[in-house]
Amino acid sequence: MKKRILHLIWRFQGGGIETFCLNLYKQLIDRYQFEFAVCGPRQEQEDLVEALDCKIYHLPEIKGKSGKKQYLDALTSLLCEEKFDAVHSHLGFMNISTLKIAAKLGIKNRISHTHVAPLVLKLPCEGAVRRFLMRRYATVCIGCSTPTTNFYYGTGNKVKTFYSSIDIGRYYSDNCRKGRKFIIVGRLSPEKSPGLILSIITELAKKDTTYSFIWVGVDECNVLTDSVLPPPYNQLSLF
Repeated sequence: MKKRILHLIWRFQGGGIETFCLNLYKQLIDRYQFEFAVCGPRQEQEDLVEALDCKIYHLPEIKGKSGKKQYLDALTSLLCEEKFDAVHSHLGFMNISTLKIAAKLGIKNRISHTHVAPLVLKLPCEGAVRRFLMRRYATVCIGCSTPTTNFYYGTGNKVKTFYSSIDIGRYYSDNCRKGRKFIIVGRLSPEKSPGLILSIITELAKKDTTYSFIWVGVDECNVLTDSVLPPPYNQLSLF
């Protein structure tokens, strides 16, 4: 019988966390059954998830203290009613509260997974306290990068870094084989490290001037609007 893993995510809107979970599930589908607890009402993309035989549970949205309490109460009820072999929480520092409940209910495998960059905290000691609690209630602590792992968990035997890789074969088209212009599609937001991406573009352009870049999304960092960009940056198109 497959082991049941409950993933706690915000919602299904085509974001990186959802994509990561589904890509992982496709590799493990023979051994594990992934199920998802999401915040708020049903989203259109949930049809695609259910087509993979993944059950989705809708919990209250986490808005303010009352919303958080309602969410945690609903999660407690769900974990009491269903028998999961593991809980895998993707809710940032909310993982402390969710995995604390899972621990109290005797769920042996509790995974805390953070996918975002380090935050700015109000108090210096706040980070240390939260890191301690994350390690206390999780049996495995995973970060998407070394800075993220260090910020959310610190160090320890249960702390791991797991990079969010993708199957690049899905994006390797005939255009690549025929030597046509290569297109990189991304999003200009702080967590996507646009400065690093621009440095990569610079090095690629030095090696091959046939590269072309299209950036899709809102320029949240004002990378393109606040500066006069030299080649190859001035060839960027923003949609």
